[in-house]
Amino acid sequence: VAYVGSYDGNLYAVNTADGSKNWSFPTGAAVYSSPTLSPDGSMVCFISDRSKKRQLYVMPADGSQPPKMITDHPIGVQEPAWSPNGNTIAYVAYDAGFSQIYLYHLDSNATEAISKKRVHEGAPAWSPKGDVLAFVTTSTTAQGTQVGLMKADGSQRRTITKAEGWNTAPSFSPD
Repeated sequence: VAYVGSYDGNLYAVNTADGSKNWSFPTGAAVYSSPTLSPDGSMVCFISDRSKKRQLYVMPADGSQPPKMITDHPIGVQEPAWSPNGNTIAYVAYDAGFSQIYLYHLDSNATEAISKKRVHEGAPAWSPKGDVLAFVTTSTTAQGTQVGLMKADGSQRRTITKAEGWNTAPSFSPD
């Protein structure tokens, strides 16, 4: 399990069998958040402002190598989500004043923007097969936000909620 300690703000990993500490990463003046383990448990991604902006970092979950910054967005990032195969991380960053969904491909070290411009999109959640992303959007005429679906390449978008208000935190059933 990876987590951020509330007392010291350090990033930790612990063994779930006995609770022993595998490693800790001291924050110093940096802030850490959103530690997320890859599906196979070999890697951890997290957000830190070590570079003075909230960026996404990855490192082996056993702490054997130092963190590597994989994003460099001017305003920073949020909401990382691993693809089921562990090859891609979806995340949110601001572009031209709007939150947008991006993909970082670990095999090629390439970043890809998959959001529509001029609307807010966020809270990416992968389907179990990794072929579809659920997300939250302001692209409809309804007040608040709606939940949408799109192919993992950003195509075939559709809104699946119609309720007024703030519809948030989409998540897929595992089956």
